Amino acid sequence: MKRQQQQFQSWLEKHKFPTPPIIPLVVITNPSAVIRTSPAYQEAREKILHAEMVPSKLNYYHQIFQNEAMTLKQLNQLSRTVIKKHVPSHSDMLKQFALSIDDIRTGVQCLECHCLPMQRIRGYWICSHCHSKDKQAHLTTLNDYLLLISDTISNEQARTFLQITSASVASKLLTSLPLKPGMGKNRCYELSYFD
Repeated sequence: MKRQQQQFQSWLEKHKFPTPPIIPLVVITNPSAVIRTSPAYQEAREKILHAEMVPSKLNYYHQIFQNEAMTLKQLNQLSRTVIKKHVPSHSDMLKQFALSIDDIRTGVQCLECHCLPMQRIRGYWICSHCHSKDKQAHLTTLNDYLLLISDTISNEQARTFLQITSASVASKLLTSLPLKPGMGKNRCYELSYFD
């Protein structure tokens, strides 16, 4: 968190922007997550918070920093520069951890008991272990594919990774998503992260 704060401050200086106060925070989005810190580590208690506390934290900082650090024109210019300079991260996770694609356990994972693989039956993913049913369980598996293997996927690759045999079912799953399809017989779909 502090490293990112310092990097952003350096980036602002390098691009000749005024340096406003940069307040690093760690926001936990899971409302049932328990945050435990050492009583001696006061900074952690101030910087790590649940998402529902963000508005009150922003109000607190608004009271402390009342002077305008950047004009609206500078903020718009900063926004355009950040977008222009942004380079998406495409780290090769398999290479980074010295793994091959054969090391990856495929199949749709049950979101309840985490067993692999779920079976696709009549429009549902069914877990053979805990018997839970889910229509959208494949989304998490496609996110895994995106993060681990590639940002494009073919029908054949989807069948292999989701462990389904039907090309029409794979096609139906892929075309039901907001994916940008490729052209031709060996089309690939451009994956993006799914919630």
